Amino acid sequence: MSIAALHGEGRHARSTEIERATMTIGAKRSERRVAVAVKVFDIWNEVDEVLTSTPTPQQILAFRPSQAAQERLRWLLDANSARPLSPDEEAELNETLAVENFMRRLKVRALAKVQA
Repeated sequence: MSIAALHGEGRHARSTEIERATMTIGAKRSERRVAVAVKVFDIWNEVDEVLTSTPTPQQILAFRPSQAAQERLRWLLDANSARPLSPDEEAELNETLAVENFMRRLKVRALAKVQA
């Protein structure tokens, strides 16, 4: 076998190792995204429960996130003040704040209906 052929096999082996390492890293990132998505999904799930129950404007105004959701948001905000958040924590915080913003907008509309 020629030196060029051996060199080519070594390149292929390194390429395969790099592909495996990349797949492993991708899988770990994917697992973290799923974990974040589950936490965020729980928050959206609470909102979904309220909205699919065809609430009155008063019930929308009375909605409060669960104690667990409130505690998690407080933890994320405190962590954000104390240190840089991990990418997963930052994504979770941003999505949680998006849910909060959505509910605030919904409550503004509900309040307008109550006051009309």
